[in-house]
Amino acid sequence: MVSLPALQRAQAYLRTLTAGLLAAMLVVVGTVSWVLAGWPGLAISAAILVLGWRAVVELSPIVVMRFFRGVPNARRDSPELAGMVADLARRSGLPTVPRLFYLPQTDINAVAVGAGTGAALGVSHGALRRLTWHEMRGVLAHEMAHLASGDANLLALSTLIAEVTRSLAIMGLFLGAVVLIMLGPDSIPLGFVLFLGMVSPVVVGLHLALARTREFAADLQAVATTGDPLGLAQALFKIEQMAKPRRTRGLARLPIWLRTHPQTTDRVAAILHIARTGVAPPVWQGGWHTGTRVGF
Repeated sequence: MVSLPALQRAQAYLRTLTAGLLAAMLVVVGTVSWVLAGWPGLAISAAILVLGWRAVVELSPIVVMRFFRGVPNARRDSPELAGMVADLARRSGLPTVPRLFYLPQTDINAVAVGAGTGAALGVSHGALRRLTWHEMRGVLAHEMAHLASGDANLLALSTLIAEVTRSLAIMGLFLGAVVLIMLGPDSIPLGFVLFLGMVSPVVVGLHLALARTREFAADLQAVATTGDPLGLAQALFKIEQMAKPRRTRGLARLPIWLRTHPQTTDRVAAILHIARTGVAPPVWQGGWHTGTRVGF
């Protein structure tokens, strides 16, 4: 039996963590802007972030689905799938049912883009062929959680902050090199160079941590929506099994701090913890480094 109050406490923690990571990214880009150009630099960076974010947010989800070669999936093409999407949208509190797209990829995948009345949901051929309806419900509930939380827009802002910070750091290092060549080795403080060299990896690390946090939050919300942890856990297990052959052909596993998603094994372990105990594991309640790992 899943304890909704316990899951809600974990959701509150993850929202707080999300806000903290985003605030840290804003502090980094603001500090770099001020160091390079003072208050005018802050104003210019703020304008770039606001205008750039608005442009990304207003980009039609249909354009994004075309990137994935998505094809609109009418209700008559798959009434069972369309009915499941409509039910999960209602349970997730979405204002309208997302527009459904068929993705031709053979991997198990689902993609949620947009927000509110402009949301779209793509489901891959691999997911439709390999997942049971029980597992599909867990995966779609996870994507609905992203839509309900506005994660696509949040991560668009986070990506933009990281790119602006990286561009500012490169520009600052280039200008510093010019000054160094023209005025000599004592013209640029070593701390200035070290600071600009450090900010880009720091802000990228914060961005990736934010992305992983939102994945954990979507898993948690999916469990709360369906009341069924096992469906999502079984789907993630299948995804992990499909990824194994690619690793054996020489694709190294990235360290966790370089990944946009948590390790699948960590996600499955956390979801199974909910299935056994009814409450969220320590990894979703403030014990960020205390999650139990499982091996396949």
